[in-house]
Amino acid sequence: MVMSRWIRGTAMVLGLLVVSACGNPPSTPDPESSMAIQAVIERAIDRRNHQIVAGFTSTADDISQDFVPESVAETQQEYRDLQLRRERLVVYGVGFTRSSSEIAIKELSISDDSAKAVVSEMTHLSYTPVAGVQGPDEVYVYEQNIDLAKSGTEWKIVSIAPTDPTDPPPMLPTTVIDPRSEAAPATPQQESSRGAQVFRDAEGNPAPLPEHLQDRKQVGPNGETLPK
Repeated sequence: MVMSRWIRGTAMVLGLLVVSACGNPPSTPDPESSMAIQAVIERAIDRRNHQIVAGFTSTADDISQDFVPESVAETQQEYRDLQLRRERLVVYGVGFTRSSSEIAIKELSISDDSAKAVVSEMTHLSYTPVAGVQGPDEVYVYEQNIDLAKSGTEWKIVSIAPTDPTDPPPMLPTTVIDPRSEAAPATPQQESSRGAQVFRDAEGNPAPLPEHLQDRKQVGPNGETLPK
């Protein structure tokens, strides 16, 4: 009799647990919110990337269309840094005339008035023609984490950060300023670009040639250092 009651009681508890679990399935983002979030992310990334394009600029009012008020000043400073990078690149004969991006949301979770997204961006940057010749675009694919909050009826961005948490950060796209790079040593980094060796500092800006490359008499045909 006691055993029978214990079995019935256990079955009732298990039944309640099953009903409870079934009654709270993981929420799926509704299509309307997903579309609104996609639109604001696309607009914000496109605006950021255009800061590297000649003649383009954005005001605080422009930025506030996509970012919560607490993030406007920081984003505006990021855009200023990109515009300074643009000016530095011109000194080296490098300029951009156009930017176009394709955005894909790989992951999206929404909880009440907040959301998190993992976004993959593929961007084409068109170089300024050199001696009348148009070179190939710079193309990159870049993943980023984006936090959003609902402001009234609109979704707005709280923060954008690279998915790679490496510190110091890896070499980021031309259109991205990483706050972590401010603490990184300003040592030249070497990357391969359009068949040439391009040297940039920790912030992604053009850097002077290493000392052994400044005197071409000390450099072999493959870039190796020759004995003095």
